[in-house]
Amino acid sequence: MSTPTTGAHRAADEHRAADAEHSDTDSRSAPVELAAGRTPTGAPAAAPWAILFALAVLALGVVGVRDALVAAGAFGGSSWTRDTADVIDGLRPRPWMVPAGIVLALLGLWWLLAALKPRKRPELFLSGNPGAWTRPADLARLARTAAEHVDGVVSVRTSATPRAVTIKATTTARDTTEVRTALTDAVTDHLDSVDRAPKVKVKARDTGGSR
Repeated sequence: MSTPTTGAHRAADEHRAADAEHSDTDSRSAPVELAAGRTPTGAPAAAPWAILFALAVLALGVVGVRDALVAAGAFGGSSWTRDTADVIDGLRPRPWMVPAGIVLALLGLWWLLAALKPRKRPELFLSGNPGAWTRPADLARLARTAAEHVDGVVSVRTSATPRAVTIKATTTARDTTEVRTALTDAVTDHLDSVDRAPKVKVKARDTGGSR
């Protein structure tokens, strides 16, 4: 009686293994849809001022703790907070206060506009790739690789911004016109996957120093 039961169990195991293998094959053959990533954004314009403001608040907190220790008799000295309040309490209207108030009001307005200003997008979108972005520094490396394969180029330096890629090359050719054209074409071809590709600027000079 045990032999048929064991054979049935073995057949069931083989059937489950075949189903699992078939499922794995289907999952490997099925196309994978890439989800679009989040659009990268730069730091807000008010970020540096926010950091300075946070440091100022931290400094005020340190002063408060110091004055509390002085009041508790932990060490001697006068209260900085009370001394400052006494100085402010004795102030009289001065001519410089009006322009100072205007400057502070304008500074506050600028902070407000900086906080509401949309963030810049430092990365560049790659067309045809959902959620794929690249940085200007990567474009500079890509442009350098393309420029180094141009005939007659001895050395090359590249830099990039979201709007322009600049190439500075040294060539063995006396007439740099053809080299500049070749460099422009080579780099432009390598940037064709970038949506709204930056402008390519080429500067070339021969090994003797003439442009």
